[in-house]
Amino acid sequence: MKTVEQGIVLKRSNYSENSLMVSLLTLEGIKRYIFPGGKKKSGHILQPLSRIEVTAYKRPESDLPRITAVTPSIVFQDLPFNPIKSGLAFFLAELLMTTFSDGDIDAKTYAWIEEEIHFIDVEHHLANYPSWFLIRLTKDLGILPELQAQEVFYFDLEEGLLMPQRPMRHTYIQGDAVQHVAFFIRNNKQAALALQLSKSQRKQLLQDILRYYQFQLDHFKVPKSLEVLEVVFG
Repeated sequence: MKTVEQGIVLKRSNYSENSLMVSLLTLEGIKRYIFPGGKKKSGHILQPLSRIEVTAYKRPESDLPRITAVTPSIVFQDLPFNPIKSGLAFFLAELLMTTFSDGDIDAKTYAWIEEEIHFIDVEHHLANYPSWFLIRLTKDLGILPELQAQEVFYFDLEEGLLMPQRPMRHTYIQGDAVQHVAFFIRNNKQAALALQLSKSQRKQLLQDILRYYQFQLDHFKVPKSLEVLEVVFG
């Protein structure tokens, strides 16, 4: 059976000497395909976060559809050629891979991710972007942290509460990262990306938000590309 589908590239890996295994984020969740001869045919357009259209067919004896054609839905201007943006793309693709591994994705969330991919391609002030993206995504995932007061000093990672008082018997964080999470929630994207943070503050903030994800989402794994991201954004 032949199918044509739009998707966002999250991962590609070797399947055989000439073929690739391709994982796409689609409106039906993450789908995996075998791409025979993909290393020679169109492997160059299968970069992380690339938006593509695939034509594929599924044989009765195989669980995975086989790609026969790949067409880019959008041509990047800068992302594949900019090491900082490429590092960010690897990180976000890995993040989305683990976040949406269990099922469908809301159409509005999918459209928002598409918009953000375009934003990354054309924007240059991205130092705070990984943390902003993670905080913004919590809204669509239904785990947006709750601000319990104007002045907050503790972040209860188990209950998702930003609090003025120390939580009892729960894992929490305190320090600058609490104020920065609260700032990102209260303010718009432009303000969040303009916030002046030191390298160490950005690193700690991102690590703390990822810890929050681990508490809130089953089977969530911190992306292995985090270390690379910290280097390129250093």
